[in-house]
Amino acid sequence: MEQELFALLKEREEAAWVRVERLPGELAALNVQIAAAEDELSRLEITRETLATLGGEHISPALRFESSRSGDANPDDLSAPVPPVVNLATGEVPAGG
Repeated sequence: MEQELFALLKEREEAAWVRVERLPGELAALNVQIAAAEDELSRLEITRETLATLGGEHISPALRFESSRSGDANPDDLSAPVPPVVNLATGEVPAGG
């Protein structure tokens, strides 16, 4: 019985080492995803600010939305309003957009 316990302990320890060795790679991949998302957010905020500066009063109401930043936001939670698709050349929102 004692050998079985040590074998089980060794098995669990090896599994823990595998996780310890794998997690830094997963963390690095997540950091790349975070950086890409932050870059996209920055570009979108700059675009919104530029459009507002260039003629905010002439922009379609569909384009006027405020960014909402939340550190606790869940990217899989689609309950938050999503800005509509807008033709930037005409300022029109296509049907179903």
